[in-house]
Amino acid sequence: MIHRREKEAQLQREIIKLKREKQDLAESSREIIFHQLDDAGINFVTYHPGAGHLTIEADEIDSFLSNNMAYVATKCGVSESHYRVWLNHYYSPTYEGQLEDGSFCDKSLVRLENPSQFIVGESSCCSDHRHSKTRVVPIRKCS
Repeated sequence: MIHRREKEAQLQREIIKLKREKQDLAESSREIIFHQLDDAGINFVTYHPGAGHLTIEADEIDSFLSNNMAYVATKCGVSESHYRVWLNHYYSPTYEGQLEDGSFCDKSLVRLENPSQFIVGESSCCSDHRHSKTRVVPIRKCS
């Protein structure tokens, strides 16, 4: 019985080791392929509002794939959360603050093309409510 438990424990360790080796091999193979494509002159290009066309270097592909919003935000010089709020403004440039009567202002805003020029609470607010005491922080969430 003791011999059987020892054998099972040994086999479990072997399985864990083999899974780790498989993962390492897959990652290195993917990296080799990306570098071979890069060496062959193939460029990886993506388009994102505020950043335009970005060329992604072979050694940055994993970073882009793991969180493209954070990657693009960094390229724009802003945080990911700031970029997401700006992106909501970019696609729908209206003040979404809820007024005291429960309605929404929904006034059109000047769309800012550059996320680093966007100031949360100012750029996202209409001129009527920007400096008013009736201004309410927008309650609609950004995606």
